[in-house]
Amino acid sequence: MSSNWEELWGLVRQMGAKEARGFDLTLPPSKPLTHNEGLSKGVKIELEDLDSSQAAGGLLSYKGNQVLVYIPDQGNNLAGVLKNPESGKKFHVSHCSTLDWMQAQNNNHRYVATNDTSGMFDLTGGKGTEKARGELSVCKNCLKHLNYQDYRGRNHEQKKIFNSFSLIEFFSTYSSLFKHPYTRSGRVRRNHAQAVGETQGEWSASQAPTVCSNCAVRLPKYVNTLSQNGGEQSAPTTHLCVDCNRRKNWHDAEPVLIDDMRAITRQRREQGLLQDIGTWKEAYELADPAFHGLMKIYERQGRSVPEVGHPLTDDNGMVLEPELALAWELQRSGVVATEAEQAQYESNEWVVLTLAQALMESQEDH
Repeated sequence: MSSNWEELWGLVRQMGAKEARGFDLTLPPSKPLTHNEGLSKGVKIELEDLDSSQAAGGLLSYKGNQVLVYIPDQGNNLAGVLKNPESGKKFHVSHCSTLDWMQAQNNNHRYVATNDTSGMFDLTGGKGTEKARGELSVCKNCLKHLNYQDYRGRNHEQKKIFNSFSLIEFFSTYSSLFKHPYTRSGRVRRNHAQAVGETQGEWSASQAPTVCSNCAVRLPKYVNTLSQNGGEQSAPTTHLCVDCNRRKNWHDAEPVLIDDMRAITRQRREQGLLQDIGTWKEAYELADPAFHGLMKIYERQGRSVPEVGHPLTDDNGMVLEPELALAWELQRSGVVATEAEQAQYESNEWVVLTLAQALMESQEDH
């Protein structure tokens, strides 16, 4: 904004007042919004308020945040749910067939969205007169939709996958589809963590170039290092990149966000670690864990082993960012995480699906 104030200052001088030394009409910057504001405690939503089912691999997303949704009202069964969570209404983590049906029935006004991983929910009963915090069980259709831990392919182990489901493990696995971190809670259900066996050690920061002890990626700057002393004074130090750390220590690892995973994949590609993938086992070790459910389906279908982090170029020969998460060069097909990534490849002669689209297509598998 610019204006000529000379006439006004002339009147000021005639009155003998000192001339002002200028003022600023610029509005102060608005207070930045906290991406997580309210979600850790829960936000009442309608299902139509959720982000597109294509936005994050078919997972539930609210304003770019990874969330789950649940119905607080347990009717006249609140006491029973507190004793046996499996008897209550399930919480949802994906755009599954159950949520599709609920939305079609217009039953979308009773939900709460949260990114709290404690596994504890604010529940009501008796027409809202009773309130309590308690556990709920995950929706089995969500596990099937995402093929979480190969739920579709492990028919005899589905009950085990369901019973041992850990929200913090789930959120950690799929954090790399999101820009914002979920809420980590110390009140997590420990049954699965105890079964895995927790690693003892101390985390520290290293400025020296470090090689990941698991995937061998060389990290040029800060990296988390875990000293696995196991009670021995001279035990070697294990260095883990953030991706390998969340795989091995998901119970206390920080979320690996989408930009983190892109950076790790790019470093692995540039250092030649993705060139010699010849088996599905090797592909699982280097591909984003958020894609493992889809990969298990493709492996059962007899597809060839995919390339991981495959780069494509535009008409000017510039490498498009990010690379394809999974690719089959002979078939000129690939899979990416989000719609925004897919849009970059529209002018290419490749068929590129989002993770959500690929999972939907694979429903024919079962």
